[in-house]
Amino acid sequence: MFWISLQELFSLGPFLAIPIFFVCVWVRGRKRGFVGFAMAVFLSAALISAIPILLLLIDEWHLEQEIALLDRDGDGIWSIDEQRSWTEEESKNMAYYIGDGGRKLGVFIMFPQLALIISTVVASLYWLWKLFCPRRIKDG
Repeated sequence: MFWISLQELFSLGPFLAIPIFFVCVWVRGRKRGFVGFAMAVFLSAALISAIPILLLLIDEWHLEQEIALLDRDGDGIWSIDEQRSWTEEESKNMAYYIGDGGRKLGVFIMFPQLALIISTVVASLYWLWKLFCPRRIKDG
């Protein structure tokens, strides 16, 4: 499996500020005020959340392909004889397939909330910075 753990994913939090910053710059150039701020927060949270969701969907598809091979006779049921014929890797895939509730919970529920929080903080800092440090043009 090519899945990274949620702890590794959450440790990427500081690096998520970079795409949020660019989204803020892009949105602020088009919209100002609360509408622009809200658009920047939700757009950056959606973009950041799309990455682990896409990784999960790819991982699920790959895992379903592996699990489909475990039904040797194609009847849709894993018999005792089929289970005995599984290799250690196939048994690990089955355990991973059965115990996937936490993985989906983390990616579909927890990570978008974390992305929304991080996006709000970074967008707030950017908006405050632009409010109190406007760009000054030198005369002459």
